[in-house]
Amino acid sequence: MYMTRDVVLARLQQTLQAGRPIVGTGAGIGLAAQAEAKAGADLIIVYGTGKYRMAGRSSMAGRFAFGDANGLVLRMAQDVMPVAGQTPVVAGVFIQDPFRDMVRFIEELKEAGYCGVQNVPGMGGMDQMEGDQVVAALDAAGIGMAMELEFLRMAKDRGMVTTPYAYNLQQAVQLAANGSDMICLHAGLTTKGLTAAEVAPPIERCAQMLTSWIEAIRKENPDTIILCHGGPIAEPQDFAYIMHHVHGISGFYGASSIERIPVEKALMDITAKFRSLHLSPR
Repeated sequence: MYMTRDVVLARLQQTLQAGRPIVGTGAGIGLAAQAEAKAGADLIIVYGTGKYRMAGRSSMAGRFAFGDANGLVLRMAQDVMPVAGQTPVVAGVFIQDPFRDMVRFIEELKEAGYCGVQNVPGMGGMDQMEGDQVVAALDAAGIGMAMELEFLRMAKDRGMVTTPYAYNLQQAVQLAANGSDMICLHAGLTTKGLTAAEVAPPIERCAQMLTSWIEAIRKENPDTIILCHGGPIAEPQDFAYIMHHVHGISGFYGASSIERIPVEKALMDITAKFRSLHLSPR
């Protein structure tokens, strides 16, 4: 259900004023969205990576041209919106899509029920995967970070909540200066579960990294809400560690950590329990 930016942000501020962190949850299927909404998620985020993730593939699959990322997000709205209840839903947008009028696309997202936007996939992590030369080439071609910043401004002006990921210090500063409502600091692919990434910084180093990013963000925009995601922050105790050691974190976005890892564990556990039974003697 579409809600205006002001309504969504007011609800999130109420959560913070009550002393609770904002929890945003990824949903690649309707069942995940339904359960997350019933559990009280503050936001549900729908992006193409979720579809791959819930199909048993790595989240990394969402970064390649296996399909129309933006078309997929529109189709996924049909699965998610009817079961999301009163929970605001955010769309992951492939901002560099060369075949869409992005002004019109924002209106399509609102018509589908989305209340906010996030920059997934896109420039995030491109320097790590492809290198600085590729990042420079994309910027030179006009389809780099500047394009994402312009889209986020445009979406905000049209009543959408903006909650982009920042994958490095420079992006965090740019997004803060751009006036993002919320910035989610991305610590890398989640490192637990069956399709987990193999490498991530230790959580102690992750905390130090996030602290430096937050200090830079606050110099540009003291009002933006700052959240974290990914890397070694995979379970509630990991997020608790970050909240205890990093001043200024107001919430967490969980994708693999909420809709994938717990589901993997539950399915393997219940299957193993049934398999452990023995037939009665006849």
